[in-house]
Amino acid sequence: MTLTNELAQFKEQFRQNQPETVKTTMAKATQDLIDTGIADESLKAGVRDIPNT
Repeated sequence: MTLTNELAQFKEQFRQNQPETVKTTMAKATQDLIDTGIADESLKAGVRDIPNT
């Protein structure tokens, strides 16, 4: 099993064991981060040159 598959399985098991309020709060926090555009500024998979800024 690859690390990606293990993480996906862990994530699903975690979600199944959490109350709805936790799921809702985490989904909102994730969306809030996405809305900030933080992902646009992050390093992408496979990048080998890390900018020195």
